[in-house]
Amino acid sequence: MINRIPEDYREFLDRIQSSSSQKIISFAAKITKINLESLINGLSIKDRLFYWHQPSQKIEMLAAGNILRITASGFERTAETEKEIKNLQSQFSSNHNEFPGVSFPLFTGGLKFAPDEKKEIWNDYEDSDWAIPGILFFRNKENYYVIYNTFTGNFDREEKVRNLKSYLDKIKNIKTDNNSNKSQTFSVNPKENTNGRQNWIDNVNAALETIRMSNLHKVVLARKVSAEVKNEIFFEGIISVLAERYPDCYIFLFKSGNSIFFGASPEMLIRFSNGVIESDALAGSAPRGESKAEDEKIAGELLSSVKNLNEQKAVVKFISKSFSHFSDEIVFPEKPVIKKLTNIQHLFTPVKAKLKQSISLFEIIRKIHPTPAICGTPLMKAFEKIKQLEDFERGLYSGAVGWFNFNCEGEFAVSIRSGLYKENKIYAFAGCGIVEGSDPQAEYEESLLKLQPILSLFQNEKIAKS
Repeated sequence: MINRIPEDYREFLDRIQSSSSQKIISFAAKITKINLESLINGLSIKDRLFYWHQPSQKIEMLAAGNILRITASGFERTAETEKEIKNLQSQFSSNHNEFPGVSFPLFTGGLKFAPDEKKEIWNDYEDSDWAIPGILFFRNKENYYVIYNTFTGNFDREEKVRNLKSYLDKIKNIKTDNNSNKSQTFSVNPKENTNGRQNWIDNVNAALETIRMSNLHKVVLARKVSAEVKNEIFFEGIISVLAERYPDCYIFLFKSGNSIFFGASPEMLIRFSNGVIESDALAGSAPRGESKAEDEKIAGELLSSVKNLNEQKAVVKFISKSFSHFSDEIVFPEKPVIKKLTNIQHLFTPVKAKLKQSISLFEIIRKIHPTPAICGTPLMKAFEKIKQLEDFERGLYSGAVGWFNFNCEGEFAVSIRSGLYKENKIYAFAGCGIVEGSDPQAEYEESLLKLQPILSLFQNEKIAKS
């Protein structure tokens, strides 16, 4: 099947060259089954790489390089991004309609929690950072595709065909070479530096004092821990472990320059398809039990906890109110259910709405991000408290990562349970919602649970190379 692709691409280019003045062209072709995880290190992409996997949904993609990067900074970042996307739409041509029912990704990237003034460890990422990759491998259930993107400018048909063939030859070799089963073992000691236990307790107490004295109802405070890593990291092994441990989460990796942001998020920010938008309300947390009976007991306590139920209601109310700007048909269950992950469980309510008219994805994001689950309520007051108390920039942590295309289709995850690898250091992040009645020590213990998906990967773990 792969051997036929260059000739099909050549024919596609002939049609584009003779009938179109479009600048961006995207060619999709079906391919045989391929291990996308094995391509993460194998492609040796130096500038930009994006990996996305929803194991339980059998959706997976790997985007490499970029032919076009769209970035924006400051509080108008989503509006600026939206404007650039609209300007590009008329310059796009593809053969995607040859695959009815398949939603091909085009843009991949992420959005920071807030405009990042200091940059610090996040200087390889912009506040709003999206790109059309040079090549994208995509799995939709049992079907596998390659999407090759390029420009018509300086049109050289044979050069473009050779470049695509070079990519395809490379993945054949990677599939052959990855039988070596290399592995590595990590043993690191995370350091909190200025944001240790006592600092955390002081911050929680300061937040509680503000909650008592003002109309601030909730603020989500985050921690950052760091650790030095001397070994080379096989990120395909890291991703494989995350997918195995957290099959109901979004497994992601976003490489830009010398930085790699990665994680396993349990929370969907938004899904956009066929005139329907969806979001997850995820708030309230508790540990898993050591036995089934204990686990169910903890879940029952979470479902009856007034504090946690109030947090959950606030998130549901915020999402449904945000959706009401675009829809008269908003649906969500009256009561939350439990979403169980490997080491933690949450209150969970899915929210769905049917759009009453065509709306830009970024217009909806302006209304819905950040949610109270990662910021607090009222939103601006919580945001101000976060900036006052946290001594680091969140960057992409608690922002959004995902994909979208020109057909009003896309999906973003809230980028929590995440870490950043930069200059032989791992930075891990976790946040907790502080409300009246919160106990600083209990919140600290909860933050440890939320750090585990990342830190456990580097603590006496043997990670195999695919």
